[in-house]
Amino acid sequence: MGELIEVLSKQKDISELKFNWVTSFLSIMSEKYNLKMEDLISKDKCEPIIQCRQSYVYLRYINDKKPKKVIGREINRDHSTICSTVNCVTKYIETEDEKFMAVFNNFKHLMK
Repeated sequence: MGELIEVLSKQKDISELKFNWVTSFLSIMSEKYNLKMEDLISKDKCEPIIQCRQSYVYLRYINDKKPKKVIGREINRDHSTICSTVNCVTKYIETEDEKFMAVFNNFKHLMK
């Protein structure tokens, strides 16, 4: 968690609101799923980590309008993975995918 907060705090255009949603996201992720920022960055493919990672990427893209390349660097993925993730999450939300929404519902209040 420390690395992400450090990266975000160095951003010149980051507002308190943007900082707070990320902090809130990480706090919820930690409380509900016992996961840390390191888990989002990892290559681990267990379902809760994947769904939290997808939720984070989607919210980061929607809330902060960050380029996909920047988001990818934050979690050690390339921009094409971020594109795919945003598209998948959009479909999951539109179709109200049960498995995904069970996780995303914990975070959707953070969406602007």
